[in-house]
Amino acid sequence: MTEPGTTAICVEHLDLQFGETVLLRDLDFGVRKGEVFAIVGASGCGKSTLMRAMIGLHPVQRGRVWYGETSFLEVEPSARRACQRRFGVLYQSGALWSSLTLAENIALPLRYYTDYTEKQIRLIASYKLSLVGLAGKEDVLPAELSGGMKKRGALARALALDPEILFFDEPQAGLDPATSSRLDQLILQLRDSLGTTLVLVSHELRSLYAIADRALFLDKEEGRATALAPPRQLRDEPPNEAVGTFFLS
Repeated sequence: MTEPGTTAICVEHLDLQFGETVLLRDLDFGVRKGEVFAIVGASGCGKSTLMRAMIGLHPVQRGRVWYGETSFLEVEPSARRACQRRFGVLYQSGALWSSLTLAENIALPLRYYTDYTEKQIRLIASYKLSLVGLAGKEDVLPAELSGGMKKRGALARALALDPEILFFDEPQAGLDPATSSRLDQLILQLRDSLGTTLVLVSHELRSLYAIADRALFLDKEEGRATALAPPRQLRDEPPNEAVGTFFLS
């Protein structure tokens, strides 16, 4: 595991709108290298929108997002795309291509962004599947998998290009408690073995307590972040009523 302490992502004075509605304003926070950083809050507070803005999929009205020395939202498109290749993204639905096998899903970014041969791509796909506990499932279609296995397959695809940072949007959504717990364990194993920084959107308190180093709380009513601390600290010492209500719900 990478020793936390240095900053992997720095968000400065970020304002976000959805249509004419101002969702969030003046967001300032940093994500440390090697940590599991959670974005939390009530439904509709802008958690997923913030994550999409951080990876360049939602416009911002003001502010900067830094990845190391790169001001991600201000660089030329080619430099932004190069920066995005350092990310892996696990969407809430998994978003696997239903007509492609697991190996073919993982192969897509490898074919597009690398010069590997087809034999090398097949070997890499098998290795990524083994990392998430799906060894031997290369030729299986997504429709043949359980919900938990689809999430793991989508995670293997997110790992295809050896990302420095993984973004997860509600990774436990739709999973039963046992499957969710196994996914939590897998997330920690990947963080510890690969030294990856993880940013996750979640409302699952059990998972937050199990895996998150820190949580950023977005207050829906105030339209801003009102707390940043380890989840158990926010539960035990809530800085305001909204935080207390969320962590004791």
